[in-house]
Amino acid sequence: CWAFKELVAVICENFLNLALKFRREGHIDLAREYIFKSAAVNAKAMFYLGDAYANVGFCLNISNKKATQWYRRSGERGNGAAMAHYSNVLLH
Repeated sequence: CWAFKELVAVICENFLNLALKFRREGHIDLAREYIFKSAAVNAKAMFYLGDAYANVGFCLNISNKKATQWYRRSGERGNGAAMAHYSNVLLH
């Protein structure tokens, strides 16, 4: 069970790296596909999705509600930066 969880974590980290690479190269549809795959379990990807919804990243429409949800999910998995952003979104 532990080894399987580690394998999933590595795969999701690879999905995140692919998403960021595709975004840099201008392949937004692929980037969006991989960021969502990674965000299934990866706190860093959840944080990036929160930012994407807060700032039109990955060509997603601005949605404070969705940004807040992704920041909260990431923060619940230990991402301190996500909790700071979550608090900031709630205050505005």
